[in-house]
Amino acid sequence: GTVPWIRSANERQLSTVFIPPQPLTVPGGGMNNLGCFVSERDSARAQKILKSLVHNTDTVDHICNSKDAQSLSSSEQKAMALARALYLRPQLYLIDRPEDGASPAVLRALAGLLEDETRLGAIFLIATDDRLLLEQCDKLLMMQNGRVVELAPAAEINARMSAGWTRFVS
Repeated sequence: GTVPWIRSANERQLSTVFIPPQPLTVPGGGMNNLGCFVSERDSARAQKILKSLVHNTDTVDHICNSKDAQSLSSSEQKAMALARALYLRPQLYLIDRPEDGASPAVLRALAGLLEDETRLGAIFLIATDDRLLLEQCDKLLMMQNGRVVELAPAAEINARMSAGWTRFVS
């Protein structure tokens, strides 16, 4: 019963955010998509998070000043979607294939941000086969042909993987 764009900061608290493989955008500019139609003060924090992902002020300006977020490249849209999720600060992040459309630099920055958010109490459930992101995990759920093969601490699975497994999805 609440208009989603007219809410106070306390009402914006979300328990879960889902980030699909293909970034979702709403009609409108980059800043509206990044900060979810927030005030100018809050938009600075959203831009700071985006900059920590892309490490380039020109790219941040290009994304934020875009008149149509759907016209951005797939890697820019992916960075924007990841930054938006981190800006919203939910308790649980559900991330499906973050490596799809993201540059290696964005994935490295994301791995660092995941570590920081985890220390603050956030929980991440990530469907990926990206080795850098897998190294961030405490537990891994291995699947093969849509069936659960194993659930174990990451150290155990990584030890077995180094003994001969070459590819798996967690």
